[in-house]
Amino acid sequence: MEKRDVGIAYILLLLFGVVGAHRYYVGRQGSAVWMTALSLSLVGLIITGPWAVIDLFLTARYTAEYNDRVRVSRVGDHQ
Repeated sequence: MEKRDVGIAYILLLLFGVVGAHRYYVGRQGSAVWMTALSLSLVGLIITGPWAVIDLFLTARYTAEYNDRVRVSRVGDHQ
């Protein structure tokens, strides 16, 4: 696992936020799959649009959590 860059996460969010690309990038596959599936319909876009806006405030934390998991797994690998 490689660390993730918060800038890239935000670029993915701004370009492909409604389909959950930023969530795939930071290892949140479960909710990313939901965003992708929901965004395939007009009704789902009504949900994923605001969800992506909320993620503007959460993506930095999600990236930091992912990078913490990477750091911990690397420490565990060296013991």
